[in-house]
Amino acid sequence: MRMIGIGMVFGAVWSTGCAGGDSAGPGDNARDNAGDSAGDSAGDSGDTGELPVPERTAWTFLVYMVGDNDLEEAVQHDLNELERGMPGEDVQVIVLADRAEGYEDNGGDWTETRLYRIRPDESWTKVRSELVEVWGERDMADPATLAEFLAWAGANAPADQYALALWDHGTGWYADGGQPPPGIGWDESSQSDLSVAEGELAAGLSAFVEAEGPISVVAFDACNMASFEVAYALAPYASYMVGAQTTVGMEGLQYDLAVAALTADPEMDGALLAVQMAQAPVEVAGEWTFSALDLGEMVGVRERLDAVAAAALADPAAWEALKAARAQARGAEPGEFYRLSYLDFYDLSGAMGADALIGALDGAVLGDFSQPEFAWTGGMNIYADTWGMSIYQDGAGATRAQDGQWDDVLRQLWLEERP
Repeated sequence: MRMIGIGMVFGAVWSTGCAGGDSAGPGDNARDNAGDSAGDSAGDSGDTGELPVPERTAWTFLVYMVGDNDLEEAVQHDLNELERGMPGEDVQVIVLADRAEGYEDNGGDWTETRLYRIRPDESWTKVRSELVEVWGERDMADPATLAEFLAWAGANAPADQYALALWDHGTGWYADGGQPPPGIGWDESSQSDLSVAEGELAAGLSAFVEAEGPISVVAFDACNMASFEVAYALAPYASYMVGAQTTVGMEGLQYDLAVAALTADPEMDGALLAVQMAQAPVEVAGEWTFSALDLGEMVGVRERLDAVAAAALADPAAWEALKAARAQARGAEPGEFYRLSYLDFYDLSGAMGADALIGALDGAVLGDFSQPEFAWTGGMNIYADTWGMSIYQDGAGATRAQDGQWDDVLRQLWLEERP
């Protein structure tokens, strides 16, 4: 895989000790049980008054913070973390944050959807950024809400480049109970999320991308999102992607380091930012895995995967070899139950002896970072299970079924393996 050098700017940022809080790896503090050690806030000031707003900056860093669920406690933590990144005059940080009823009462216990312009602040107990607007109770799983947030940013925080962090629970391409894979952005009030497979994430991004061009970096602060299917679906809308192959712990993306790095070097390109955002959670915060992907390489990966799939579907010996490789390959998410849903793409490709596919993956993975027990992972998962495959007959509901032949492999496996 390609590994872009971080360079002196990130070493300088890290040496300041600007990463906030005690680092916590996934383990018992998995993102599903995220906490905030500074959660006993004295209140949320919510408004620092009228401050100058630049007409246009080099970067606008956007965070779509879906905290209307059991992650509510972490909203306050990450807002404070963003403030500690100290955005400078060439970097703006805009956050749309929603909270839930009943999980946490920190920061004034607000539960509506709020739009913040982040301002520098060192406190871990209060959010002192500018509360720009209160949007009432919004469904953050509605693509229209994401589209409205991005439209507001384009009009009120224009920049040469944009980064977007999508913050919430994530499931990648795991099919739960035979339904289309959910993806990202569980909103408890609406009991729904942004489905990648059904095109809801694309719908939320499309108008902004049509107006502004591809987003430089889309980063998932959520579990299990570094999958080929997610990356392929996102490729028309962004240049680079950041995500984890495994469960994400309470620390997740290190927002203060990302914002501080952009402030130190506003001319930074998206590839370097993506690699930094993937490296910091692992090396600073102890997360299990994170990787940076070049979305421009996803069509090439699909073409190489198609060649493997077509050969297997056409030749019984190749078909048996593919099934043997699938049984041998390891899953990035711990536990046999999830193995095929989060199969490591490199491990599968190696087991198949697919050298051309491995070469394509080398071009697509810019940087792959992991703890020692996950050193064997390659930076990207692929869905290789047949759970719920009946929903994909005739390609219904799955963006991956519109292109390529891997879904044909999975349908054939489903026909062989179903009871």
